[in-house]
Amino acid sequence: MTIRKEIILLLTSVLLIFSACESNGDIDTKFVFFPTVTTTGANVISLAWNGSINYGNSLIRYDIYGKKLGDSYYTVFTNSQETNVNVDYLDYNTPYQFYIVAVCSNDVTLRTGASAATTLEMIPNRTFDINTTGTATPDSWAAGYTNSAKEWLATYTNYSGVIHFFNSDSNNVYQDYFFPIIVNGAMNFSIRFMIVSANLAGTGWFDFSPECPVQLQLTFIKQGSPTIYFLRHYNITTNSNSGPNPDFELVNASQWYDKSYSIASMGVSDGYRLSRVLVKSTGWTRSAYVNSVDLQ
Repeated sequence: MTIRKEIILLLTSVLLIFSACESNGDIDTKFVFFPTVTTTGANVISLAWNGSINYGNSLIRYDIYGKKLGDSYYTVFTNSQETNVNVDYLDYNTPYQFYIVAVCSNDVTLRTGASAATTLEMIPNRTFDINTTGTATPDSWAAGYTNSAKEWLATYTNYSGVIHFFNSDSNNVYQDYFFPIIVNGAMNFSIRFMIVSANLAGTGWFDFSPECPVQLQLTFIKQGSPTIYFLRHYNITTNSNSGPNPDFELVNASQWYDKSYSIASMGVSDGYRLSRVLVKSTGWTRSAYVNSVDLQ
């Protein structure tokens, strides 16, 4: 992250040297205005401002929340034609403040305060503990099916925030990220689950569409590169389809498992970002519990 910010600072200096600033190239803290925070992600905060006022070329300055104007900061260069920008490569779950310093500005209004926003957790509500709606789907998660085949439990065994998948209907919970999450090979993704029973063995009848009481699917994207899917299918029995399936893992019944996988082992290289997390349950009558997923 430090390397990325140093590059931004270097590019900013170069752009300022060659900017079309005819009247006054100085940066003066009198010419300061504050953008509106429109969208946040785990590593990105999107900013917008009033483009009808001629601020000329500008510098977006930002840093950890609480620092004063003039303290150390990071900058992103923007030109007079832009009215919004994404400040990227930020730390997750971290408060930031933003202000814009105009170059060649005729706006002499001195404004107080700063725009502030906090980046999101990488996996919001990753432990499923928060459920303000009282439905079978916890906060920050979406459901691809009806709630008829799952329920949310405040506590189960020794854990809090548990999703129980049951009956014969397919069900899932998932998160899609408007700003996909920056990952690297040193990170690990984990899931905690327990399968109590499953009438359908292995990965079910269809080798092209596995059926398992607990499934994990991660989607990674990179501009100009093919999408990468990481899949895991868990069951307490095997069959002819699950045997040759490299994504299948056999587990014991009625036992909690903490499965962890490195991003590097998934074949995900630098530049890829996590765009979706999906936890799914399919097959005949079954009973399975999922307590958490996490990215660290």
